[in-house]
Amino acid sequence: CPAPLLLCHKASSMAWQEAACDEALLTAVRSQLRNIKVPGYGDRVRKTECVLSFDTPESSDGLFVSLSTFQGYGADFVQQDSERTGNKLYLNLRWKRIPKPPPPPGGGGA
Repeated sequence: CPAPLLLCHKASSMAWQEAACDEALLTAVRSQLRNIKVPGYGDRVRKTECVLSFDTPESSDGLFVSLSTFQGYGADFVQQDSERTGNKLYLNLRWKRIPKPPPPPGGGGA
């Protein structure tokens, strides 16, 4: 069973255009497109925490959401889920906290 294909969402659309794609990767992705589902009104997408551990999108490797079952998995459990279900496409969510800049001195207020 080949390793799951991990799709990384980039904040910039330019990153997708600049990324070099080889034909083998594109063929592998195309073969799995029939397994992708679009979440419906009643579907629950588990994108805030791994269903098997406490990994979140703020974890070092992020959270991997299956594009067919909408369940989130930590990096340690993606291969296990892929072997169990046959799913190969996952969306990697990574959140990064950005601190607020300090307010300008003397420009506070009332």
